[in-house]
This record gives sequence, C-alpha cells and structure tokens, in this order.
Amino acid sequence: MDPTILSGDSGHGVSGMEVVRELTRVGRWRRWIVVDRQAGTRRLLLSMVGEDELAAAGVEAEDVATRARQAQAVVHPGLTRVAEWGSSKGVFWVMEEVGEAEPLAALSPEEVPAGKPLVAGLVHLVEALGHAHAQGLSHGHLSAGAVLVERGTLRLSGLATGDGSAPDQDVVGWARVALELMAPLSDPRHQTGPLAALLSQTASGAGWVPGDGRQMADKAHEVLGTDAGQAEVAALRHRRTTDEDEDARETPTMWSRFLRAMKASLVGLAGTVLTVGLLAGAAVGGMYYALEGAPAEVGVPNVLGMKYDDAVAALEESCLEVGTLSRAYRDDVEAGTVAATNPPPAMQVREGRKIAVVVSRGSAEVKVARVVGLQVSEAEKILDKLGLILRKDGQRRSKAPVGEVVTQRPAAASRAARGTEVAVVLSGGDDYGILRVEGDDGEEQQMLFRTIEVVIPQGEAIQRVRVAQGQGEELESAYDRPHRPGDRVSLDVHGVPGTRIEVRIEDDVVYKTQL
Repeated sequence: MDPTILSGDSGHGVSGMEVVRELTRVGRWRRWIVVDRQAGTRRLLLSMVGEDELAAAGVEAEDVATRARQAQAVVHPGLTRVAEWGSSKGVFWVMEEVGEAEPLAALSPEEVPAGKPLVAGLVHLVEALGHAHAQGLSHGHLSAGAVLVERGTLRLSGLATGDGSAPDQDVVGWARVALELMAPLSDPRHQTGPLAALLSQTASGAGWVPGDGRQMADKAHEVLGTDAGQAEVAALRHRRTTDEDEDARETPTMWSRFLRAMKASLVGLAGTVLTVGLLAGAAVGGMYYALEGAPAEVGVPNVLGMKYDDAVAALEESCLEVGTLSRAYRDDVEAGTVAATNPPPAMQVREGRKIAVVVSRGSAEVKVARVVGLQVSEAEKILDKLGLILRKDGQRRSKAPVGEVVTQRPAAASRAARGTEVAVVLSGGDDYGILRVEGDDGEEQQMLFRTIEVVIPQGEAIQRVRVAQGQGEELESAYDRPHRPGDRVSLDVHGVPGTRIEVRIEDDVVYKTQL
C-alpha cells in the first residue's frame, strides 16, 4: 500500500487519486488526504488496510464492509461523510468527503480555534459522537489525529474504520483530545475551571464517567451554562509569545511613560477622526444600498432527483450559481442524478449564491450478473460494467466448450460491493485433468485429478480433518491434520477412474465422491 500507487492504476478501486498528504494511522488503517482528478478538486480522506492485517487481528472482512455500510448512513455536520468503500486484491478501503478541511496536526497553533469557537467545536464533536452512538456505532480510535478543521469548525473522521469499542471509550478519548487542545490556551496561574475539571475526571476515569456521547454533551452544556464555565471559556485565548511576555515584564521609565501617554493621546485623536469618517461613510453607503437595492432573496429550488444538466439550468433560472460538485454512492438515488444540495431545497438565500451539488454514483452495491455459460472474455466485460472484477480460479474437466465459465462465486443475483472479485472456474474440456499412463500389465490407463476444498465449520476450537481414498471398501489415508474453524483446506487428489474419495471432520462424513 505504497501511496505512490494511488496516482496510477492501483488495482484497489482508488486509481486516479493524487496524494496530497499522508496522515497518522488510525488503528490498523493507513490514511492519506487525496484529490480525485476525475472530479476536479474533490478532496477525500482515503483509509486503507490489508485484509491479512484484519485476519491477523481476528477481524472478518465482511464485518468491516458491514460497518462501512452502516457508517455511510450516519450523517452529522460534526462527522465526515463516508463517500465510497470497497475491497480489491487483498486491500479494504474507505473514502470520506473532507472538502476544504485540514488535519488538526497540520495546522499551526494560531490556526487552531481558541476561546468560544474551540469549546463550541469540542461540544459539537461530542454531540456528533452521541449521534453515532444512537445509531449503534462507536468510533474506537478517537484521538487528535482523527480531527479535521474547516474554517474554524471541528469535524471527526474515521467512523467507518473503528473497531467497535464501547461508546464510553469514545468519550474518554474525546475528553483527552479536548484537554490536549485547551492546555496551551489555559493560564496556569488561574484555578482549574469546571469544564477542565470535568474533562480531567472523564479522561482519568475518576468520578462520573458518561455512558455515551449524548450524556457527555448534556453534562458539558450544564457546566458551560454556569458563570464559572463561561468565564473559563472567555479565558481560553492564544498565549502570548516569549518576547511579548518580556515586554510586559519590563519596568517603564519616566521617558517611556511620557511616550506612552503621548501615543495614547494621538491614538485617541486618530480614533475620533476615524470614527467620524466611518460614520459618514456608513451613512453614504446605507443611502446607496437603499437606492440601488441589495440582491433579492430567493428559495433554493428542489433539484433532487434531476439530471445534473437540468439541475444547473434550474439553479441558473433562479439566479443562483453552481458551486462545488461532488459525487457519492447513494443506494436510494439513481446514478447521475442530484442526491443533495447545500444549502438544501427551499432555504432562502441571496441571488448569486453558490449552491454545492452532490451527484449520485448509484448504489454502492450491485446485483451480481450470471456469467456461467459465457466465454471468459464476455463474462469479464459484463462484470466490468458493473464495477466487479473477474478472477480466474483455474479450470476443471467439463463437457462445456474450453474457456467457458462453469462456476462463479459470489452467486448470480447476490449483491456485492463495487470492486468485489467474482471468482470463476473455466471449462478445460472433456480431457482436462486426465493423464494416460501405462499400467503394470502394459495396458494404457487413465489417471484423473481433482482439487477438493474444505472450509472448517464453526464448532470445536480444534477439529481433525481426514481424507481417505481407494477402491472397494478399503480406503487409505491421504490427509490427516487438525484445523481451526474458518480454515480453508485445499487438497489435490488423483487416481484411476472409480477411485472413491471420502472427507471426514471429527469422524463425520462431510463429502464423498468418485473419480
């Protein structure tokens, strides 16, 4: 998963992405800010993890897909929106819409919100957590590395990449992030305020600990509603630099006091003149504004469900402009039509306002086509149109023409995420897998070959798999080993026509056939 592969054909369903910045990991997930070159300047947060890493941690890929699907349905202004997700060639990926947001770690201290905007943003984050918790999802990896900032507003990323931890662990992580952001702005000479005290108790697990984000948000609002809480927020300002502190500690001389007094007098005089000028300018500007008239207010037309070109025409007819265009998968909106606008339909805005438009890419899942009975080249074209990938899983003896698909997995009519591989087995013809050899009696004999695949079912932690083969009643052991549930065992067996094959798991016959 080298980020350089993203700018070309990566084979992971994320080709055409230009890497802007690599971010810190969230759990097992590697992350990048990328730009979708196929959609102009659309900025996304791309998270990727190897399926082998998930397997090593005991995480099923299907569980990750289910979580991504659930997170895509959770919408809140304090959360990044899951735009797309999928898996291909051993890698699972998730893309989130980030707009103009930048990672918190990439900002200078002066760019991080302070005072009331900071506290409002932190409360907004925990309210977003509460919304996710109410939908049955927790974040699981909440840290400063998961926080983005856009025009002073805090947003939380990575909901789809969580590990299913309990909601109270999210709240503890949020409290630690809040303390980390507030600490550089607090004056150490003053007593700890009620909000900082609440955060410290939550982060350390001492005293009251909320069950989820909704309870924490309620408690934070309660604390901030007090006089002491408001005073604490007002005191959270950017700290002065060392040079400014030195100047403040310098003892003024008589001459410096005189200069400062003169400066204050001149500033006061200049301020008076400036105030008069501003008032006069405001009066003239107000008269001009009244005569000429401000842009009229119009309602945003409802363009949801329209084709993009029709939506553009409707917006322009209402004297509005089209702003940012983004695309996202929507199960309930036809591909190529408008799924959402910002501001939403019916909202009153000024003429000339730019309206951001989201166009649906269609469902994130597709219905798998039946390709059994087709030549592999034709099957590949059909699956490619659906956004699925054909993977050849070998050949087998069949009366079907050579190169024709005889089996497929997933099955036809099932639903699968775009980028999913469809494994097919091709016909090798009547003679495939047959070897003709000379027997002990000098006569030619046929040797048949077959691959048997066994998936160990759920049950005992250790289950013994035995494979026996032979002719008549006497069978000889060909395989005998213990396995865990979920293990996939692939065995190559061969013999003359009529050879019996029998597979047992813990002495129960689960499969038998005859070559």
